[in-house]
Amino acid sequence: VLPSFNLRFLLQPDLQLRFAAGKAIVRPTFAQMQGSTLLTFDNTGTQPKLGIANNGVVGYGGKPTLNPIRATQFDTSLEWYFDPTASLTFAMFYKDIKDYIFAGQQLETFTSGGETVEFLVTRNLNGEKGKIQGFELAYQQFYDELPGILSGLGLQANFTYLDSSGGKNRAINALDRDQTAGADN
Repeated sequence: VLPSFNLRFLLQPDLQLRFAAGKAIVRPTFAQMQGSTLLTFDNTGTQPKLGIANNGVVGYGGKPTLNPIRATQFDTSLEWYFDPTASLTFAMFYKDIKDYIFAGQQLETFTSGGETVEFLVTRNLNGEKGKIQGFELAYQQFYDELPGILSGLGLQANFTYLDSSGGKNRAINALDRDQTAGADN
């Protein structure tokens, strides 16, 4: 059971204030939790140098013991409906996140046939904590007063500012040294 609390105040017929607080979880996907690890060698020396393991000995795998991502979140918005098909809204949000999932790299040791080798393995890992906060400004309107075929055209615009802190960012390409180095920021 995840708690959720929502309030709406009608300040005027066309102006309302909303507030929400709640907890949420996102469970890892089956692909993120796959129970296998693929290990590869580059005996030719043609693979690019990868992070701290620059010998072409790499691995890829999932992690069956991933925790779900957990969030405690607060949202508030002020919404002005100045026409039946038009609105201008301002919203603020804050999310405290725990156990987020990111693609990380770590050295892992494997032994087979009496030989022990250290591989740079890329797998999904749980991060510790992070915070996301920001605001959004949105406008939407249909222009029914336009003539003929133009009647009903509209505009929807949105601006979102986001500020986050804590933990690592997920690298799009976990084998790109620039991305994985920047993921610590």
